[in-house]
Order: sequence, then C-alpha cells, then structure tokens
Amino acid sequence: MIGKQYDSRAALCDALRAGGATALDDLDDAFWRLADQGYARFLQAFAWVLPYRHRLPDWAQTIAVSKTIQTLLKTKGLSRTTPTALQVELAALGPLAPPVADFRARMLQVVEQEAAKLPAGVTYLASSDIIESIFGHYKTFTNRGPLKEVGRLVLLIPAFLSDLSAPLIREAMESVRSLDVQQWLDKTLGPSMLARRRRALQPVSKTA
Repeated sequence: MIGKQYDSRAALCDALRAGGATALDDLDDAFWRLADQGYARFLQAFAWVLPYRHRLPDWAQTIAVSKTIQTLLKTKGLSRTTPTALQVELAALGPLAPPVADFRARMLQVVEQEAAKLPAGVTYLASSDIIESIFGHYKTFTNRGPLKEVGRLVLLIPAFLSDLSAPLIREAMESVRSLDVQQWLDKTLGPSMLARRRRALQPVSKTA
C-alpha cells in the first residue's frame, strides 16, 4: 500500500480494510522510516551545532545586548545622555551570564567614552546606516527620471528625516522664500544635466 496512489478517499479506505492489520503495520514502519530519514537530514544540517549547545544561551544573550545597543544608537543617535538611556534599555534584558555581563560592561564603556567627546545638548549620528538609507530613498525617488544626478531633488532629503505635518510645511513655506531656494540651487548645484545637454546641443545662431 505504501507508495501507491488512490483515486479517492473511499478507495484508500477500502484498501485499508482489505489489508487489515498488515496495512497498519506497513504504515507504522513507514512512519518510523520517514522519521529516521528526517532525523538524519537534521543531523546532516545541524550536527555541528550540538557540541556548542551549552554555549547557545550565552550567544543568544550576547546578540540581544548587541541588538539593543545598535537599535538605540541607530534610532536615537549619540549624545551625552546616551549611556544613561542605554543602561535603562539593557537593564530590561534581565540577569546575564558572566561573560555576557562583561561584554555589556565593555560596550557601555566604549559608548561612555565616545559620548564624553560630544558637546552637551547635541546629538550626532552614530551609524552610517541612516545616511545609506536616506540616499537609498533618494535614489528610489529619482529612478523615475531619465538622468541620474544629484540635482535639485536633493532638497527632498530633509523630508526623509522628519515627520511632515501641515503646521511644519506652513512654517517652512512662510520662513523660506522661493527666490532664496532658487539662488541657493544656482550657486550650489548650477544648471541641471538636462539643461547643460540642451545648451550643448542647441544649434549655433549665425550672426550677419
């Protein structure tokens, strides 16, 4: 019966009744045979982990400490108050194994040393991931254009860093003149690539 296909459930039931106890024995043998095959495949993939299983809890705690530090630095930046905030976050992880507690202490020491170098009341970027993400958003937005350049749309980058609201947009429009923006663009970026191309390809006018 094992390995044979049946057209319907009724046909399978009839075959089981006809086979009786022999069919049940076959099914039992097939189950354990498949279980042994699954266990063999598991060992093939993960047998190397077994000698380290007593270390896995420590590694899991180490990863949790590392991710907690990374998340806070990436989302909140680095400032004089970062070490205190980090201690609060790490305390929520609960008791740690001695090697992990030592790792946490060393990481806190590094953060405290770097934070002490900063002016009071100032927050600095602590990871290049944010910059990479910002320019990734910028590239995604500009992919719709025919020309790839850092042009006037670079002014969109601040919009990726803040929560836009109607009052904030109104304040920006009331405090910054379009003329000032245009002058900054002309001075900083100059003509766009498309404008330069048009200028280079336009026919030369003949003078009498």
